Amino acid sequence: MSSLAPGDLVRRLGLGRIHRAPAAGGSGIMLRGRSIYILPTRYGMMFGVLLLIMLVGSINYGNNMGFLLTFILTSASISSLFHTFRNLHGIYVASGRCGEFYAGEPMVYPLLLQVENQRPRPGIEVIGPVGEPQQVNVPASGLAETGVLFTGVRRGWFKPGVVRLETRYPFGLFRAWAYVELQRPCLVYPMVGPSGRTIPPAAIGPLTMEGSKNSGSDDYRGLRSWQPGDSPRMIHWKAAACETKELMSKVFGSQAAGDMWLDWDSLPELGREQRLSQLCRWVLDLTAQGIGFGLRIPGTEIDPGTGNEQKRRCLEALAKFPS
Repeated sequence: MSSLAPGDLVRRLGLGRIHRAPAAGGSGIMLRGRSIYILPTRYGMMFGVLLLIMLVGSINYGNNMGFLLTFILTSASISSLFHTFRNLHGIYVASGRCGEFYAGEPMVYPLLLQVENQRPRPGIEVIGPVGEPQQVNVPASGLAETGVLFTGVRRGWFKPGVVRLETRYPFGLFRAWAYVELQRPCLVYPMVGPSGRTIPPAAIGPLTMEGSKNSGSDDYRGLRSWQPGDSPRMIHWKAAACETKELMSKVFGSQAAGDMWLDWDSLPELGREQRLSQLCRWVLDLTAQGIGFGLRIPGTEIDPGTGNEQKRRCLEALAKFPS
């Protein structure tokens, strides 16, 4: 029987490749045998020492019942080793759809887990760089959604990097784990600036003569939340009855003639990141109030508009602004 060199033992245990992580692109990754490592836990090592003591005692006293109990427990531990490994093997890991993330706030990166067969996978832990491990049970059919917590995220494109999936199922005698490198980036918006700063009066576009005379029947622009003083003729009754059951008012081009312009040059006393934060605050406030607005920053100009789509376009432009 040939002896193993220390380097060969390290490679077989997977310790030499512990920092090499399979990359999860847009289509995700399937955890297979080469990417899964397994070792006994502290309780597993204590259990192994107990089995050794039981075996020595049975040999010393010639106790057949002791031999039987020792072999049964040993068989159970070997079976536990197999089930612990199989609980992590065959899990499909993919990045979820990114939500709205702002710099300086805790960020929960979405993660999706799915199995390739009809066997559920209980007790899967997702471990990130900070925070407590997130335990999730992957059902036999369907997806299990979880997230990885990150803090101190900066504005711009963010890559989560390496996270660890781990399981001690079923008895906690062995610990199987795998490293996954998530490469799908999420766009992080600028830090939300403080409230209370008013938009400069020069940013408000004047109403045109045509707009003041027109009843607003042309150039439909979209919907906004109903506000006191809106004419009943401007309410979108179909949307209120069938969709959101919330009163929504129609916005036309004549009403949008007084849209606001959020201008980079209107904040000369602030630094780059402070300007982006303040513009981000104004984008969120005007969207919540249903007021139309446009955005002007160096290299980018977005025409006035309303709604969540306008908010998304403006926030993406602010997030991608060169550092």
